[in-house]
Amino acid sequence: MELGGLQALWLGSHADPGIIRDPRDLARITEAFRFTASLFDSLHGICGTPYVLADAGNLSRLMRYNEPTRANAVRAAAAARLIDAMPKLGQRTVARLSKMTPATDVLRSGETLADYARRSISGTGHVSGTCRMGAANDPLAVVDPQGQVHGMHGLYVADASVMPTVPSANTHLPTIMVAEKIAGGLSR
Repeated sequence: MELGGLQALWLGSHADPGIIRDPRDLARITEAFRFTASLFDSLHGICGTPYVLADAGNLSRLMRYNEPTRANAVRAAAAARLIDAMPKLGQRTVARLSKMTPATDVLRSGETLADYARRSISGTGHVSGTCRMGAANDPLAVVDPQGQVHGMHGLYVADASVMPTVPSANTHLPTIMVAEKIAGGLSR
């Protein structure tokens, strides 16, 4: 999830124990979390501090803000203005209201991270639109039409996150098409 410079590495609701039943899965998930968090070290100037949901059960409460309503449009505009005007204060306010915590808190120890994964991991459904595709002069665009992240040579995104809007249907086939198109451009 991206909101201004506020990044959420991990969103979960109620954990599905089948996802991490095998200890090797838990090891892979925690290693992937560490790796993803390490990427923010070099991207900190662009992305800001990575955050995670402190209370995984809070996701369902937050999802109501995804509904396309006039009230949510007003809330989003106010949050965006606050983040644009006072980035640090805006990020802290959004993090506090959404009950998020810096990823470094989860990474304090291996057991803290494993406990977080056990409590939090779940499927996320039709996640899309978090790295909008568009021209470099589009302030909402994260990647160009070839999937390359603006200002980051060699970094590409080739999944549903580049869709400029959240589709109203299943994202499986459009995501395959996006990935194949971007991969085809990379192979040239």
